Amino acid sequence: MKIQIFETFNNSLEKEWKNIEREVSINPFQSFDWLNLWYDEIGSKIFKVNPKIFLIKTDDQEKIILPLCIKKKNGFKILEWMGDINSDYMGFITSKNFNFKKIQFENFLKLIFNSIEKFDVLYLKNQLPQINSYENPFYSHFKTIYKKKAYSSDLNENWEQFYKLHQNSKSRETTRRKLKKIKVHGKLNFNIADTDVYKIKIIKDMIKLKKNRYINTKAWNMFSKKEFENFYIGLSKIKSESIRVHCSELKINDQVISNHVGISTKKCFYYLMPAFDDSKWNKFSPGLINLIEIIKWCIDEGINFFDFTTGDEKYKAHWFDNKFEIRDNIQYFTFKGFFYEKFFTLKMILKKNLFFEYLKKIFNYVNNLNKK
Repeated sequence: MKIQIFETFNNSLEKEWKNIEREVSINPFQSFDWLNLWYDEIGSKIFKVNPKIFLIKTDDQEKIILPLCIKKKNGFKILEWMGDINSDYMGFITSKNFNFKKIQFENFLKLIFNSIEKFDVLYLKNQLPQINSYENPFYSHFKTIYKKKAYSSDLNENWEQFYKLHQNSKSRETTRRKLKKIKVHGKLNFNIADTDVYKIKIIKDMIKLKKNRYINTKAWNMFSKKEFENFYIGLSKIKSESIRVHCSELKINDQVISNHVGISTKKCFYYLMPAFDDSKWNKFSPGLINLIEIIKWCIDEGINFFDFTTGDEKYKAHWFDNKFEIRDNIQYFTFKGFFYEKFFTLKMILKKNLFFEYLKKIFNYVNNLNKK
């Protein structure tokens, strides 16, 4: 096997990467354009990661790209996939006929680990069970410390059939009633951006609505950091053969009441960043109306799958056909890394049971008392 390690997203790497993208269907989070933009706006500026992107060619000229990076955090060196919290699925991409069964995976790992500087922990997040219809060997090889579900739908050729299959008559009637009531307030329009300028406008509106939602729900506000804003705005400029940035909005007259920023490939639509105005319009379920219009568009475009990505939001239960498990895996490589692994294992166990949140609240309460 021939190995190359790239520490920049240069033209040579782009050519190899996009050749694979033309050959196979990949998810957008492993595309060159997505990760290049992520690194420029977030990875290099917020997380200060050092790219370690592996291009490995087998003797029969099959290829695999592993977009890894080293992150330094609290004195630890962590080897992980690039993409972090902005990428629902993370991992590698391969050429069409690359097959892990033809190579010794243990030796493959040694080749990678021996080719880069010493690190303390391998921490692989958001791992898919399969990539290119093959089992993902990274998925089960290392210790799993966190699991979550991802959901998708198989799209019919006919919207009415799909709708009746996924929404019962009571739900459909409720939606019809809400549509009738909301139209009393003005003309309802669903629009899809067809220019970069329009995409930027929708993305900025989405960010504004998300900020308000985060504040109202006291959730972590990703957009408090300008770098995250710049990343999503930067999506509008992506010109790729393999992925399309899709921006839509739902308006009453000239007022935006819901919008969405997502990604589509030839076969799949990825539902990523929905937002809605909950100050007045929440009772009309504008997010649901926008979702319905997006699914209709996907069916008209001949898209086969609708990926709701990760998260256990209740609305997904009414739409999904497929459910699969995403894993976070970890493995220590130094004595110092041993403590990092044990800490994160405990943290994830407590987080899953919500106990960690209670401990955090108690700590903050005590800390505030001490300040007084």
